[in-house]
Amino acid sequence: ALQWSPSPTGTVEIAVTLVDQDAPDFVHWVMTGIDPFATSLGEGEIPEFATVGVNSDDVAGHAGPCPLPGETRRYVYTVHFLDQVSELGDGAAGADLQAFVNGATFASLSVVGTYSRG
Repeated sequence: ALQWSPSPTGTVEIAVTLVDQDAPDFVHWVMTGIDPFATSLGEGEIPEFATVGVNSDDVAGHAGPCPLPGETRRYVYTVHFLDQVSELGDGAAGADLQAFVNGATFASLSVVGTYSRG
């Protein structure tokens, strides 16, 4: 689950992303179309009208952390406040959706966590 502060003025939709800082080209999760008045997202929740991108595992949805054994990776969950509405629909390539999000973000909040496997 994620919680965040109310959106800044000018937000037309919210997006969330999960990026591995050590493998930034791997798309773990991109979701757009979240109501600009939302302040949380429950675990596994896909809000009405949200768009979920296809991750690098070729699945629409969340691909959790999975570093190689012995590696520690840094993962960043970001809530993006967008000044544009995404016109990409469900099943869009995560890389395309993430490129849109990066270009339409005018404010954001992030949390970084580490994950490792023995």
